[in-house]
Amino acid sequence: MDIIRIKTNRYTEKELLKTLRENGMLLQYVPQARQNHEIVETAVYQNPLALRYANPSYFSADIIYESISKKGMMLEYVSKKFLTYENCMVAISNAPMALQFVPIELQDRNMVETACRKKGAALEFVRKDLINDTLVSMSVKQNGLALKFAPDNLKNSYVSLTAVNQDFRAFEYVLPKFQSNHRIIEAYNESKTLSDFPNTKPLRQRIFNPEITNTGVKVISRGRLRT
Repeated sequence: MDIIRIKTNRYTEKELLKTLRENGMLLQYVPQARQNHEIVETAVYQNPLALRYANPSYFSADIIYESISKKGMMLEYVSKKFLTYENCMVAISNAPMALQFVPIELQDRNMVETACRKKGAALEFVRKDLINDTLVSMSVKQNGLALKFAPDNLKNSYVSLTAVNQDFRAFEYVLPKFQSNHRIIEAYNESKTLSDFPNTKPLRQRIFNPEITNTGVKVISRGRLRT
């Protein structure tokens, strides 16, 4: 059955179900008023991403689990009734950045550590009172740029060094008082994260060659990495 027939509502439910078993994402063309539990279930089981187009009236615990256990970011489309602690943990276990869709009141230390250990950038969405030195260290170790989301009082020299070691671009978020730290400068120069840049071969080229000034690091040249 083609998309035009779905868009113009020229189909039987039997035909639609057969089509959704082959491509669940076609649910996006089915008006929510014409959806039912079986239609939603069929689409989501074929493709977890189809949840975003489903009528929430036909959500069930099984349908939600099927979606978020495979595609955690679908937590964004979960209705309040099913937005439980358990479901949030299921989503975060496979998509740490789904933490952004977790209600603040459901966050706890176990949840945020699970997210940040796997994806440092999830630190951005952590409830402020749950952020501590352990969580910040964990986050920047996984992704140096997570230093951006750490409160200033936790951006000590050790955390800053860890972040810059992981990704030299984290230097931008190092507090001024640590920007002249020789170990951090050295880490900046030796950082091997060039593979993060599109069209750049890893370990082949140095982006910046900084010198220490009274204001921190100054870019003075570009060149090749010497070994």
